Amino acid sequence: MSLLADLLSKTKTKELRKDIPPDLRRTIGEGVYKKKVRRKIIVVSLFVFIVFLAGFGTIYVTEMFKTSLSVSIAAKTHVRQPSQPPAVRDERPANPDKSETPVRIATVAPKVHLPDTNHQIKVQPERENSLKLSEGPAKKSEPTYQADMRNQEPPKRKPSVIETSSPEKVQKTNKDVYLLAARTHEAKGEYRQAIDHYLKALELDPTNYVIMNNISGVYIRLTWFNDALTYANKALGIKANYVPSLINAGIAHVSQGNLAGGEGFLVKAVTLDPSNKVALYNLAVLCEKLGNYDKAFENYYKLSQMRDIDGCLGAARILQRQGRDGESVRFYQEILANETASPSARQFAHQKLTELTR
Repeated sequence: MSLLADLLSKTKTKELRKDIPPDLRRTIGEGVYKKKVRRKIIVVSLFVFIVFLAGFGTIYVTEMFKTSLSVSIAAKTHVRQPSQPPAVRDERPANPDKSETPVRIATVAPKVHLPDTNHQIKVQPERENSLKLSEGPAKKSEPTYQADMRNQEPPKRKPSVIETSSPEKVQKTNKDVYLLAARTHEAKGEYRQAIDHYLKALELDPTNYVIMNNISGVYIRLTWFNDALTYANKALGIKANYVPSLINAGIAHVSQGNLAGGEGFLVKAVTLDPSNKVALYNLAVLCEKLGNYDKAFENYYKLSQMRDIDGCLGAARILQRQGRDGESVRFYQEILANETASPSARQFAHQKLTELTR
């Protein structure tokens, strides 16, 4: 009986399996396959996301470590290295107790005409040429000279008009072309080329003391003081009271060691133009070098009244030389209150005030 029952059961099972439609079986198989694929995609996505997070975290930790390491190294280096004193530019005056005061001798280049090359072109109003030499560090026994050509506004005048050409006007035009070329070279620091053009302009106008003074100023910048004095004297021979040439002559004499002769020219320049800052400063520095501190302070004080930074520094320096430190504080305070003072001058004044108020 049991064998018969087993055979019947197997027969029924095979019949039941044959009864499942093939489409249903295919649908069920596709569903199972899609589930497996979806599961694989989810697993792979999770793995990629985890790897991305791990990489980002590694980069972040590395950067944080580098930053902390650089900060610690910088801190250790800062501790090991000695602190450097603040740098002050050359315009800072020398220590009055240790070295000579640097002498800055100045010249003022006079005005020259701009060139006219076409008819019916207006001549622009004349302006004074300006130059400035940097002040070098002072030695203990040798002063450093500086030429400082400051601008001075000439009186306004109505422009003229060239109407017709003539030999005289052609010559004037050529002279102005040479002057413009000379000034261009001078502004670029090409002093020898500037002198060549000034000399060509002077050949066309041999009695022009303005051109002579320009030549003298360029020679001073080249430290050719004999030539500078020659042309300054030529200009003074034509106009004896021409202040820029007086200053140039004073520069040349002082640079050659003739301090008394240079003082005479500078005193005359200040007498003729008492408000001339360049002449006042030059005379003050020269008096300080000669040991005439009262006269030097007098000129420095006049400059300080004009809100001149060099005047304030010079006045304070003289007072310190005379042991009047308390009075010098006032001039350093004026420098700090002056909006036109350079950062180096402010820094130096602040340093001096700190020393004097301890």
